[in-house]
Amino acid sequence: MGIQNYTVQVFKDIDTDGGGEVDYEEFSTWIKNSDNIQEFLLKYTGVQTFERALKRKDEELAQWMAIFEECAVEFMDDSYTEISMLKKQISQKMHHINKDILEKLYEIMMYDG
Repeated sequence: MGIQNYTVQVFKDIDTDGGGEVDYEEFSTWIKNSDNIQEFLLKYTGVQTFERALKRKDEELAQWMAIFEECAVEFMDDSYTEISMLKKQISQKMHHINKDILEKLYEIMMYDG
C-alpha cells in the first residue's frame, strides 16, 4: 500500500460521518481510540491522553495481579503469599521494570513496621 492510499484510508477512518471533512470531534475520537497513535505520542513526545493512561494502568495492574495470583493461597477469604515467592515471580516476569525500581519495591514489601 502506497503512502497516498494509506493517507486516504486513514482519512476515511477518521471521517466517521462521511462528510468529506474531519471535524474536531472526529479527530479527537480518533486520537483517543488509536493505540498506534497513542504509543507514537508517548514514545516521541512523552504525552498521552488521560484515557490511554487509564488503559495502561489497567493493563499494568492486571499483570501485577496475575503474578500475585500465581503464587497466592486462599486463607479465610483472603489471599496471601510469601514475599520470596512473589519477588521471584516479579523478577522473572517484569523485566521491563527498571531494576532500581524493583529493588525499592522489594524494600517496601520487606518493611517490618
